[in-house]
Amino acid sequence: MSWWKRQRPSVPPASDAPSPARVELIPGQLAVRIYQPDLATQHGTIACWTYVTEGLQRLHQPEVSLTLLRQSTSPPPQEPIHFFSMLHQLAQQGRIVQAGGWTQFGARKFFDRHLAYMPAHAIATVSMAPDTIMAISVTDDELLAVQAFGILRVMARLGQQARYYPCPPWLDPSRPGIVFAQTRQDSLLARLPCVYSPQVRILRRHDQLMLRVAPASRSHLAEQLNQFAENIPIALLTDLDAEADGCLVWEPGQTEPNAITPPESQGAQIGGCFVACVPEQETTGGRLVEDGFVVFFTAGEWHAVRQALHDGQPIQVAGTDGQLPLRVEWDRR
Repeated sequence: MSWWKRQRPSVPPASDAPSPARVELIPGQLAVRIYQPDLATQHGTIACWTYVTEGLQRLHQPEVSLTLLRQSTSPPPQEPIHFFSMLHQLAQQGRIVQAGGWTQFGARKFFDRHLAYMPAHAIATVSMAPDTIMAISVTDDELLAVQAFGILRVMARLGQQARYYPCPPWLDPSRPGIVFAQTRQDSLLARLPCVYSPQVRILRRHDQLMLRVAPASRSHLAEQLNQFAENIPIALLTDLDAEADGCLVWEPGQTEPNAITPPESQGAQIGGCFVACVPEQETTGGRLVEDGFVVFFTAGEWHAVRQALHDGQPIQVAGTDGQLPLRVEWDRR
């Protein structure tokens, strides 16, 4: 038997979609391409509008994609156009939104929801620039969970709800919200300081944990770690690795490990939503807890791992007493 219970949401197939429309929002500065993808799901094909910006990168703001449900007889809604213009204005002021961040609205929400951002995942027929981020809609309670536990925990629960891996990209105002009140009370992460740096990922690959870090995140991650003394346990909130063929998902009361996976996945590389680092232990190595991993270190090993993360160097930590070894790897530049 597998060590997790798998759920297999669908992913979009290739289709013959019409060419995108291109709209100039600010001549020479900001445009948006509007695509009409059809996404295959467990519940049938969903017709969508997908908006992708062009020009935000000039202001060091990642390009943004946003997907809405499409009615066959209706033109593309204008709300995303106005929203992208607002993002452009904010970026000019140096107010940048990145993966893992969010836009919290007041009384006038975006289709009655807030927006949270994750690294964009491919949608067939839709062209995106590298490092594009995808806006997903979240309720008030889901936004609190993003702020407390990171984007990936919420993203995985949304994928589980829609049976769509790794997360449904379309905004559906009628979608029932996911309640996280019990999670905020019961989760290990509620009892640990949590830090997030983009492009830090944790994978279980067979019988080893791989902590993978983008070089561009090194200084930010080191800055985050330096806020805590070396004897304090902390949790690193993670993104989903591009090579993952599944992602752990958890809710209170769950009695066995669970993961959402794409079709035909072998479950060989399962991503986690966090890695909790616990220093000053007699044994070393990691184990699965909730939708992430807890890794135990001796004082000396945790010091060495922190130094490796500061210096951008790989490092290996052995697993004792049946626990999983951990390897820190850095992406190729």
